[in-house]
Amino acid sequence: MRFRRVSVCTLTAGLLLAACALAQVQVDGQHSSQPASTATVPRLIRMQGALRDEAGKPLSGRIGVTFALYKDQNDQELVWQENQNVQLDSAGRYSVLLGATNESGLPLEIFSAGEARWLGVRPDGQVEQPRILLLSVAYALKAADSEMLGGKPASAFVLAGSQTSAQLASGTTAGSANSQRASQILNWTPGAVPLIQPNAPCSALSSDGTATANRISKFTSACNIENSAIFESGGNVGIGNTSPAGMLDVSGSTFIRGSLNVLGGAVFAPVQTATPTQGYASNPVDIEASAYNTSAASAESYVFRWQAAPVGNNSANTGAMLNLLYGLPGLVNQTGFSVASNGILNFAPGQTFPGTGSGTVTSVATGAGLTGGPITKTGTISIPAAGVTNSMLANSSITVQAGSGLSGGGTVALGGTVTLTNSAPSSGGTVTSVASGTGLSGGPITTSGTLSLNTSFTDARYLRLTGGALTGGLTGTTATFTGALAASIGTFSSTVSAAGALLPGTGTATATQGFNSNPLDLQASSFSSTTSSAITEDFRWMAEPTGNNSSNPSSSLNLLFGSNGTSPAETGLSIASNGLLTFASGQTFPGAGSGTVTSVATGAGLTGGPITKSGTISIPAAGVSNSMLANSSITVQAGSGLSGGGTVALGGTVALSGNFAGTQNGIAYFSSPTSLISTPAPINGQILIGSTGNAPVLGTLTAGQNISITNSPGSVTISAASGNVATLQFFVTGGERTGASQGPTPNLTKLWGFLLPYNVITTEIRYDVTTTDNTANNYDIGIFDGSGNLLANIGPTPGTTFAPTKSFQTLKWTQGSTALNAGRYYLAFTTNCSTLCAKVAAGPAYVSFAINVSAGTSSGGTLPSSMTPPADAWGTGLQPTVVIQ
Repeated sequence: MRFRRVSVCTLTAGLLLAACALAQVQVDGQHSSQPASTATVPRLIRMQGALRDEAGKPLSGRIGVTFALYKDQNDQELVWQENQNVQLDSAGRYSVLLGATNESGLPLEIFSAGEARWLGVRPDGQVEQPRILLLSVAYALKAADSEMLGGKPASAFVLAGSQTSAQLASGTTAGSANSQRASQILNWTPGAVPLIQPNAPCSALSSDGTATANRISKFTSACNIENSAIFESGGNVGIGNTSPAGMLDVSGSTFIRGSLNVLGGAVFAPVQTATPTQGYASNPVDIEASAYNTSAASAESYVFRWQAAPVGNNSANTGAMLNLLYGLPGLVNQTGFSVASNGILNFAPGQTFPGTGSGTVTSVATGAGLTGGPITKTGTISIPAAGVTNSMLANSSITVQAGSGLSGGGTVALGGTVTLTNSAPSSGGTVTSVASGTGLSGGPITTSGTLSLNTSFTDARYLRLTGGALTGGLTGTTATFTGALAASIGTFSSTVSAAGALLPGTGTATATQGFNSNPLDLQASSFSSTTSSAITEDFRWMAEPTGNNSSNPSSSLNLLFGSNGTSPAETGLSIASNGLLTFASGQTFPGAGSGTVTSVATGAGLTGGPITKSGTISIPAAGVSNSMLANSSITVQAGSGLSGGGTVALGGTVALSGNFAGTQNGIAYFSSPTSLISTPAPINGQILIGSTGNAPVLGTLTAGQNISITNSPGSVTISAASGNVATLQFFVTGGERTGASQGPTPNLTKLWGFLLPYNVITTEIRYDVTTTDNTANNYDIGIFDGSGNLLANIGPTPGTTFAPTKSFQTLKWTQGSTALNAGRYYLAFTTNCSTLCAKVAAGPAYVSFAINVSAGTSSGGTLPSSMTPPADAWGTGLQPTVVIQ
């Protein structure tokens, strides 16, 4: 958020102007016939700014924001507070009127004490933004009290013995009982100046006694000094910390909104010092781009990250690798592209290389305007001198228009001539003198001369070109610089966000010498088992001049590497100004190598060799013997109630025995975890039946309705009772299991075949709703017989009745009680719903002669009275699980 300081006039002039603005002036003692006009000063302050979250990303949309005023920058006691709902644009910017939530606006008394006021802004769910010092514009609210001077009428400040010099229009004298009431109209006599007393200076400066050595102080009120957040020690300045590691050491996120010029090079140190058990990568260099994502309907940041990573930690051959990562903020992954310490590149999967393909062009000839062909292997095609004629150009002429003071012109072909003539050669002007203004020297120049910067010029707003010092303190745990930040050493302990970064040259080139750029170092930390200490592994990017003092000067971007404090040396990897890479010695490329193996034989336990070109090595059946195994035996231990066991080789045998007691031909069961007993010997038809918490007992099955049970030695036969086919109370389609969902198809009659193994007399259908539909969409579900006749259905039923909730629903057949004999049937389902339709539970793998087969169209969510049965197509698939009862 930017503010501009407003210069304030002298106190005398300000009070006179305020009085004149709020009073009707009379000249030469004559009263105006117009009534005094009064103007209400709006008690509002316009405030503009931008809001970001703790990660520095702009907030957007409509959010609640708390605005609060304090006595000083770190005071916790509120002077005033209000909450507003603020509309933010995509960059987080807003504009509000402080005091707008109160009909009377801001209270006058918050500015009447003559004390500074600090504004705190806190978005809902976020921490308060760094406080802002209100400058003179906000205190203009005090102008509403301009009729009173120090709480007294203006007449109380006239010169002694000169009460006639400034009298009230009503005729009352200064200080009389009526003067307060009539103070809006004031007569001024020339030469009469109100007597004004200046503010009293501080009799003494106070502090709470908790000052810390080397801590930069700040005024928390007019006469009180306390600690600030800035610490200075030995010429090093720390913001948010008391142990600055360089001339500037900032703890916390740092935002630099201008270009970051690093004249001494940039070093991104390891995140920690390596230990024998772990190496540490460098702090990252993140380069972000922003693109609008239509799926997320918002702008997204995309990050490329360079980061040095340790290699061979706690070994005698430590090093580092420079990796390129990519992703979203907080979620970046390896791309597969990296640079080793010797400059060798490791390419990402899918990398292709120019020149490795195979072309099909065998000859290139040259036509009109070109020369150099035909080329059958290599060659150069060029445009010869004067090779391009006007006929080859889409536009082969230009039009020259004569402007003011000129004549002639017209359309002329390339190579032609056009003439312009000065129609008024005497017109024009002549500069006779050039003066030098603020900060310049050398003028006035009347004939010739040179204007120069005045390096000794001094102004409170600028630093002299020959040097100078900024005055005032930096505050807070973060720092925002809108211009260049320059220092010989700068340490930032958290993320540095910059609007671009510049590493300038270490000098200006001459005819005899070019100069490298300042370096960009990325450091990893590895632990060396040889020295038993952490080793710094340093990758360095540096621009180096090429072709100095030639007709084609340029530069290349070179990668250097150094370890354990040694100065980084060239790896051999560099990037030319046209983007072409020069590879380090020993660089290999995927797919471009050549093998040295000529033959692979197979020994014990393998077969398939020798292989001299291609082949397959396998382990044959029984090829691995026990002698080839590191562990070729197992040990079997006998547990409770068992004996025997021991160690046995693979392929061997081990025996376990148990001592059990029971009844001959009885059925054994465990009476406890370690005790095995048996039941008596069962008789024909008896089976073992268990019950919770009790020992199992022998029992026989009892036949129910329409069921016959025959007990024979070693078998139990259960069959339907003789006579008519059994009639039961219900039947379940879909295999009596759920686990999936099935919905109808709009305006189609869909069928699922099922076999009814017994007779059922049904009056209703029951199903489990898995997806609701509380709309007027109609649904119909019913049963067709094998000939295609509709036997039972619920009729067109709205979703509010068919599927109001996720639970079992029961609906009556419109046909009432219907008898279904054992046989083939089709379950049918339809709807007129097109989107977000209801679904019922279904069996996931049901075998049937018809699975979700179409039997024609339907209308209005109603099943037809008949349909043509489809041909049987046995298969497995979803089938609605419904209860016909």
